Amino acid sequence: IAEFNIHSNPIRALQCYAAAFAANPSDARLLYEWDQLKKRVGMMPAERLTALDRHFELVSQRDDLVVEYCTLLNQCNDSQRALDLLLSRRFCPWEGGEGLVSTQFVQAHMKLGKAAMLRGDAALALAHFSAARCYPHTLGEGKHLLTLERDIDYSSARAAQMLGDMESADRYDRAAADPLPEVSRSSYFQALAMRQIGLHDACDRILKDLRNSAKDRLQAEPKIDYFATSLPNFLLFEDDLQKRNEIESLFLLGLAEQGLGNRTSAQNVFLSVVEKDVNHMGAHDQLETIDREIEHEAVSLPLVTER
Repeated sequence: IAEFNIHSNPIRALQCYAAAFAANPSDARLLYEWDQLKKRVGMMPAERLTALDRHFELVSQRDDLVVEYCTLLNQCNDSQRALDLLLSRRFCPWEGGEGLVSTQFVQAHMKLGKAAMLRGDAALALAHFSAARCYPHTLGEGKHLLTLERDIDYSSARAAQMLGDMESADRYDRAAADPLPEVSRSSYFQALAMRQIGLHDACDRILKDLRNSAKDRLQAEPKIDYFATSLPNFLLFEDDLQKRNEIESLFLLGLAEQGLGNRTSAQNVFLSVVEKDVNHMGAHDQLETIDREIEHEAVSLPLVTER
């Protein structure tokens, strides 16, 4: 911990944790902390997942480690396994863990729903999107009163649209387009929903506000909110607040550019986010979306024959 937090020597810190775990390979706490260190230094999700798979009996001993394991499964597109594991366990709340379990539960359903839509199974997709709204008691936490679900609303609208249920699609889109308390990630889905219901000027205004807000955040000095519900990122290994602010600001900027149709710019911004944080699931998801759009357009282009 000192090597990382004080001496800024992540390689030596990893060596120390490897030695500590070798000295006591039955300590689940050491495995959790070692994995957190790997995440902090930017180790690839697939590599971290493989390491945890080798010690799954230890993973199952800790709720925080199970959630991290499920996060990696979602990142590695094994969301059904993540969902099965989340639903097979009864979690207990812990300090600093507020929202972590439910976030991966929602992520798993959303990723499975989007995968179903790509296969043309809109009914299954809509079922997953609906399930993402209902937290089982076994997750150990209820839904916060201020939880925003604009991404679920928008995705549900597209699934209903595929099913030909235009009335439900319109209802979901209007829910996604409702006013928001502040500019955030949800603004992206709010804007897309506005475009679907014909509010094109409002859509562009929201996206431009999102872009301007992201640029302003990039210039702002980040501060810890000591009155926040929890600070899970600061429990053990110190984070670079400036870098974290830059990453989140760039992600918002990428969403704005993508929504405004500036695909190349959005792609470059998301690649920058991934370069700074290889574990950023949102950026990876948006890059996959852009790649699919490019692939779809390439397939749809008319064949030009030379006369």
